Amino acid sequence: MLIAERIRSERLAQIIKDVNRHRFGRRAEALPADQLLLGLEEVEQNEAAAAAEAEAKSQPMREKARRKRRANRGSPPSHLPEIETTVDVESKACPCCGGHLHCIGEEVSKKLDIVPAQFRVLVVRRPKCACRACEDVVIQATAPARAIEGGLPTEALVAHVLVSKYADHLPLYRQAQIYERQGIRLNRSTLADWVGRAAFLLRPIRERILELLRSSTKLLISKKSKLADAIRYALGRWEGLCRFLDDGRIEIDSNTVERSIRPLALNRKNALFAGSDGGGDNRAAIATLIENCKLSGVEPHAYLADVLTKVVNGHLNRAIDELLPCAYAAAEQRKAVA
Repeated sequence: MLIAERIRSERLAQIIKDVNRHRFGRRAEALPADQLLLGLEEVEQNEAAAAAEAEAKSQPMREKARRKRRANRGSPPSHLPEIETTVDVESKACPCCGGHLHCIGEEVSKKLDIVPAQFRVLVVRRPKCACRACEDVVIQATAPARAIEGGLPTEALVAHVLVSKYADHLPLYRQAQIYERQGIRLNRSTLADWVGRAAFLLRPIRERILELLRSSTKLLISKKSKLADAIRYALGRWEGLCRFLDDGRIEIDSNTVERSIRPLALNRKNALFAGSDGGGDNRAAIATLIENCKLSGVEPHAYLADVLTKVVNGHLNRAIDELLPCAYAAAEQRKAVA
């Protein structure tokens, strides 16, 4: 026990040292924040394992930990579906007199569960109808439009691949490995084909966002450069840099943009070589929509699945502004108020 505590203390001391270096050290020595979080996760995991071992040996400690978790865990979100299970007594006969027991109340507890991503097959049947009196008359309903004509995926599956790649930073070959564990063999090249075709369908929405940005009176742009270059840049644009003093719409810095692009560092190596200008444009189109979803508080998978469905059904030609992430956010707010 003493050795374990000593190791834990040394590990914490090292993390504190790294934190100080991250905050106050030179930029070349600074550690990424994600790297520090990994170290803290290891300490917290070891502490939880040690606590579980101690609780297994002591009923009072186990009961104390249970009460603490119950007080701090909060409640599951109200929008989640609930599946109820009743755990009743085996016999309704009174153990004292044998009389019938009646319900006087109940205790309710809630647990957060997850159903892992599960593939399913949607079967669409289109009956052919013919007229007995007319030999040449055969009528059949038009096949529903699909994002990948002649392909296997639904729009929801394509959206899942997009979100996994551009929001969760899972390369296509890793996604293929994950799917194969469920017995679904999808080549990386097949997934790449889906991504490229989806990017083509979503490109007009990206162009509409750029159009709105260009017409905006306020833009935030990230600026990163070396000190000398930054000084020369500032001196050459001093009047523009001081404009925020006279116009309250202008931000004093670009911290908002810096914070929003920081998570993209997780995907930096994957995005280093786009392979072609077209590949870079596809990446930009999808990443633009996903990042706009984040800014608008819209769940990206549900958004992309719905937008792809509407695009293949011709919605782009009617009202493209209704397909913007901010429009989805406004619609969700109206539903919440109603």
